[in-house]
Amino acid sequence: MIGFDRILVWAIVGWVSATGCGPSTGAPPPQTCGGDDPVKLVDLPPDTGWRTLAASTEQFVMERWVLEQEDQTATQQAFVLEACGESVVELSAATTAPTEHFGVAGPWPLAVDIEDGSARWLDPTGTAPSHPVFPSTISCVQEVAGGLAALGSDGTVWFHPDPAEPSLDAVPVITGVRRPDWPRIPLGDFTRCELLDADIPVADADGDALLVMLDEGPLVRVTVPTGEQETIIDGPVSQFMSMDDPRYILWRGGSELDPDSDCCTVRARDRETGEDISVGGDLFPVNSGAYWVSSLQWGPTFENQGTVFTHAATGATVRVDGWWTPEAVLSDTQLLVAPVDELGTAIVDLTTGVVGPSPLPAPPLYLEPTYPDGVTGLELVGDAESGRLHFLPFDGSPARVLAENVGDDFVRTQTGTLVYVDRVSPADTYGPLVMVTRAGERTVIHDHASSPWVPFHGEARERNEVLFVRQDPQTGDRSLWRYVLPE
Repeated sequence: MIGFDRILVWAIVGWVSATGCGPSTGAPPPQTCGGDDPVKLVDLPPDTGWRTLAASTEQFVMERWVLEQEDQTATQQAFVLEACGESVVELSAATTAPTEHFGVAGPWPLAVDIEDGSARWLDPTGTAPSHPVFPSTISCVQEVAGGLAALGSDGTVWFHPDPAEPSLDAVPVITGVRRPDWPRIPLGDFTRCELLDADIPVADADGDALLVMLDEGPLVRVTVPTGEQETIIDGPVSQFMSMDDPRYILWRGGSELDPDSDCCTVRARDRETGEDISVGGDLFPVNSGAYWVSSLQWGPTFENQGTVFTHAATGATVRVDGWWTPEAVLSDTQLLVAPVDELGTAIVDLTTGVVGPSPLPAPPLYLEPTYPDGVTGLELVGDAESGRLHFLPFDGSPARVLAENVGDDFVRTQTGTLVYVDRVSPADTYGPLVMVTRAGERTVIHDHASSPWVPFHGEARERNEVLFVRQDPQTGDRSLWRYVLPE
């Protein structure tokens, strides 16, 4: 029994595996669990809060916390929820002293020990016993070669071909790998490597190999699971990141304590020619938009400060006054940029270096993930919590307004569909959940909704569906819902 002195928090933390109730792939419009209407997945008990730690697809791993407000202790428990709400399966017993992080890596639910980093597989049906997957992991887990790879605390990269198969064990792929300066794992979705620093192994673009830095040595490409190595950069390499075009790698050298190691020059390596281009700067992570990389120039006064944008493929450079980071490539000659530590946007002419006004509104402005068709920005005036949502296309057409009364919890998908809560009053927590297609067709998905969320939003694996919380206007009861969006 949950009393009024408790807060119950459910957190969706990841995708488990596919079931048959997702979007259809034939000619008919996509449906949600076989119907045209949103589907309720689970009731959220009274006095609940709900937050999202990671993404989901056809099944969801969830964590529940019950917070005792008197002594601030919490009880944690993990569950699996079917995507059409058929069942809820307990993955762990309730505990006030959690010893594991629960989440997913690809289609596999895992529990990672907080102390030693050991990972074990969890059965989403709740019937099979758990079994070990990795002896330790100190970074994100990689989906590669059809299985999972993880960096262990001793510098060994381990590969498991199928974490759900108890008869298989993880095998070492390579040893002597450089360990990150700040070992940590992303919570919920254990594969979100983009949340970590640039000193970890990452999967190569073909999905069959990893790019790893050897300790005090080169950056190598390691084929999984054979361990075959190809040197990419002789090194020593201390940090690196693949650009949007994986032909190019941004990297810098060895220890900052060794002046002979050339530690602090960031370069772009062309993997086809083996040549480097200095892109300036000495800091990671590096801000980049497509092929353009920005580096900040320091000076004793504001007039001496500037930003140099370098094209990683051609070496072309342009300097502009002030500190800016690239947000989107509008064309071959224009970058959408944002001032460092400030809100707002501007446009840099890459042929002249002139910074001009942006067609998007003045700050404050919230930019969404950039898709190939354009970028969105939310205009909030004063202390307003909702405002006008703008869209700047990349085809040269002018910016336009997509919707009014939009809060900062809006989402726009890769298909161009906008989902938001239409809050008529700034004080409204709930309101009609509205969908606006690329063609401008407006549909109300459900009433009294809040917290819309698109699984894997902004990633290549983004799901064309939305989860949201609904409150019954009569009883005040809350529940979690799911709706598959039109293609």
